[in-house]
Amino acid sequence: MSDAADPLDVSGGVPYETLEHLRQVCPVSRTVSGAYFLARYDDVLAAAKDVDLFRASFREPGVVVLPEEQLISEIPEPRHGRIRRIINSAIAQHRVGRIEPFARQLCHRLLDDLLRRRHVELVHDFITPIPLISGNETTRHLIANLLSTVCADRSLFERLAGDPDLIPAAVEESLRFDPPIHVLMRNCTADTTIDGVNVPAGSKVAFGVASANRDRHYVDADTFRLDRPNGREHLSFGSGPHVCPGASLARLEGRIALEVFCERVASARIDQDYMREQVPVFWANGPRSIPVTIEPRARAR
Repeated sequence: MSDAADPLDVSGGVPYETLEHLRQVCPVSRTVSGAYFLARYDDVLAAAKDVDLFRASFREPGVVVLPEEQLISEIPEPRHGRIRRIINSAIAQHRVGRIEPFARQLCHRLLDDLLRRRHVELVHDFITPIPLISGNETTRHLIANLLSTVCADRSLFERLAGDPDLIPAAVEESLRFDPPIHVLMRNCTADTTIDGVNVPAGSKVAFGVASANRDRHYVDADTFRLDRPNGREHLSFGSGPHVCPGASLARLEGRIALEVFCERVASARIDQDYMREQVPVFWANGPRSIPVTIEPRARAR
């Protein structure tokens, strides 16, 4: 147990100071709701791989739904594997490349209008229409967090515009630094012990993704860096057999959105009085809005 603030309370943004405290002194804690919260990278990774012991569910304890109404993350093996193969046939990494021309064209079309207006709100006007077959909500937050970071850091923006080959690394670092889902909820199916803490069957277990992504697994974890050799080891898409099936498509859409933005936009300034307001979904991490003034970049003829 811990006297720290509730790690699931993101009303004021992801509570990174609380998460750091938990990693140091209480890596498995109880939240206000009674869920067990896993704060460290190794614990979250191991639990994410044990899909029989920890079953995905954001539902209230005891709620049972018919198999045909279960979300993909809730479906147990072996049925999950069979359905995943069907999904992968459409959105696996080797399939999503065919979507790139359409996504790129869409981003250009959206920016045509935005660059005429100059002062715009990126979440509604640019980001929300982009996500396609991947999760609409999570991919939206991925792109919003990424653009929010880039627009707030002029040197980072100019570096990416000058060297687009760094953009995939920026997408991965944004996923690590500001994950679109800060927590994954699971049902514990049998009595178990994590870091010496007994977790009884039937308990809710919260995988602290945002906390794990800033654990000592990473050097200088609280800094946004493009040079991480282990940049893709973050847990923002989960891990193990039930890793997010839309990860490749989400990465592609995030990369294209930033590539086109850097190609078309010469400068982007977030409003001076802007204060980030979180989306009203307890498991999600993304801004409701990003008001900016953008200037067009001269396009090659």
